[in-house]
Amino acid sequence: MASLSGVPVQVILQTGNGQNLLTWALVAGAAGYSVKRSTDGVNFTVIASPTVNYFTDSTVTIGSTYYYSVASVSPAGTSGYMASSPVSITPCAPGQINLGYLRYQAKLRADMLKSNFVTLDEWNLMLNNSVMELYDLLVTKFGEDYFLAHPLIIQSTSALSYPLPNGTNYPNIGGIPNTSGSPAPACFKVYGMDFNSFGAQINNTQGWISMSRFNWADHNKYNILLGAASNNVSGQYCSFQFREMGDQVYIIPTNSGQYFRLWYVPINAQLLLDTDMMPFGYSAWWEYVVVDAAAKALSKQQLFDQAQDLMNKKSDLMLRIETTAANRNVGQPNTATNTRNTMGDPNFSGPGGNYGGGFGGGLGGGWGY
Repeated sequence: MASLSGVPVQVILQTGNGQNLLTWALVAGAAGYSVKRSTDGVNFTVIASPTVNYFTDSTVTIGSTYYYSVASVSPAGTSGYMASSPVSITPCAPGQINLGYLRYQAKLRADMLKSNFVTLDEWNLMLNNSVMELYDLLVTKFGEDYFLAHPLIIQSTSALSYPLPNGTNYPNIGGIPNTSGSPAPACFKVYGMDFNSFGAQINNTQGWISMSRFNWADHNKYNILLGAASNNVSGQYCSFQFREMGDQVYIIPTNSGQYFRLWYVPINAQLLLDTDMMPFGYSAWWEYVVVDAAAKALSKQQLFDQAQDLMNKKSDLMLRIETTAANRNVGQPNTATNTRNTMGDPNFSGPGGNYGGGFGGGLGGGWGY
């Protein structure tokens, strides 16, 4: 009587491009394989019968969790099923990665896939710290290019300052104050403010004017009465200035009924569930998080040589992030700056033809802004 072929081993589950990939070691004597899938880890259904030792599941929903197990099939029948490692996974959109897969990648990088020396809570804490570190680096380098929140409109009430968004205040719909809307995301970094020169016409799209950031020495200049019209804001809209200090944004002069529009980068939300997506996976930047968290785990084990190797890799990744900023495929406007000329753009000579990109090129760099 023929015997069953062996149970598959090394069943590895990966995700990418909105699909899940299963691979496993070849089983001697197997004519094919049976792949089961579940969405709850209890009730499994056979979804494929490949003859090779891999299977790509493209019939998945991004953000849903899936469990898999694989058996070998021979003329004698079907072997027992082996669960995948990791046991479950959540497919991500291209360029994204979730907490569960980040942790799996970090464990692989630290060669700690089967180790429980670092607890689940510790892994998640280290990964979130690494994500925050990367976010701070990217915001500093790229800023509003990637992470700008929806602009938020704030109505003045004669107050000297207004609290910045903290994730609970400022209910809004599309950035416009509305008590039935959701609170604006918490503020991480302010980029600028506009005011509406049409006063209470909040939906007017033509009246927004950029404000400048006031110097500290100017913060009380509007308190000095120089004449009857000194406190008359009407017709002097270009005098509005702002400055963020602490968790407040200050606006001078103080006024009431004016609409201001705040542009800012939000605080990055923590990853709590394994299905929570890291929202900025562009250019494989999540590799920075994997390497950094793996290095932290190795340091906890006092494997300092291995940890240092990963820290060196992290330094290389940081350099890559910083140096590839100039390679982003975006246009640069023709302005008075000589940036494009100094970066070697042969198609840009700036305003005035031969002045070399702004006034800095042809006049010895004296007027380059």
